[in-house]
Amino acid sequence: MNIHNKKHLNLLFPQWQGSGPSNVLYHGAKRLQAFFSDIDFRTINVPETRTLETFNNILGYSDIVSQLEEAVSLVKNFKPESIFTLGGDCAVELAPVSYLNHYYNNDLALLWFDAHGDLNTPESSLSRHFHGMPLRTLLGEGDPQITDRCLSLIKPDQVIMAGIRELDEPEQAFLDTTPIDILKVKELESDPACLVNKIKDKGFRRVYIHIDLDVLDPEAYQNTKHPTADGLFPETLCRIISLLNDEFNVAGCSILEFIQIKDQGLNQIQKFLSPFL
Repeated sequence: MNIHNKKHLNLLFPQWQGSGPSNVLYHGAKRLQAFFSDIDFRTINVPETRTLETFNNILGYSDIVSQLEEAVSLVKNFKPESIFTLGGDCAVELAPVSYLNHYYNNDLALLWFDAHGDLNTPESSLSRHFHGMPLRTLLGEGDPQITDRCLSLIKPDQVIMAGIRELDEPEQAFLDTTPIDILKVKELESDPACLVNKIKDKGFRRVYIHIDLDVLDPEAYQNTKHPTADGLFPETLCRIISLLNDEFNVAGCSILEFIQIKDQGLNQIQKFLSPFL
């Protein structure tokens, strides 16, 4: 993935409504845009403030649906071969992931770097926050008006969850009966190449790298909305991304759920993205 390629799309999607009433992720995404000022972003229109209402047990439902429609329309009209996304909450993944999966006819491994599962449904979610539901939605389970707007659905064997360590009970129950591969923090720290080997075993040629920054250990990286103990070290994630870029066609990558704490954390994100800059 080369973010300056003409057939590449850089997407700024500062959606915050999926994470609850605070708009801190909106400002985090805007700060990242300012930091990467040399990158030409296409921007999804997201209101900075809004009183959120619940529909179908999803907080901020109307905004989430309308913003998804705008993002889907953008990627369909642009027809990129690769996408880099700055967010915003994790639910911004629906448009880029479903588009690229369709574009590459399911030859896409979805690498979900995240402390959390994002595998709830509207029925199982206690918070009603949609950023806890996007992976389950991409798998075809969730609000039908949202899943129907996705450009494709992924299969469980396309997903590798990396660094996951905090699951709700319904998410664990789903994983207990679903063939999704999981690589724990200890595995990734001891052998950063284990993810590369897992993808090769599955036979995929292309990857999408979802990065919720809470996959990182909060003692080493603090700019996250939901810090979760015992995470990956930033240098390990850098090494893994470099290995992935060497071995596969990186069709997409995202940096999500960043919060601004002075100017901390920005240079580290630049290091994560250095293979693509």
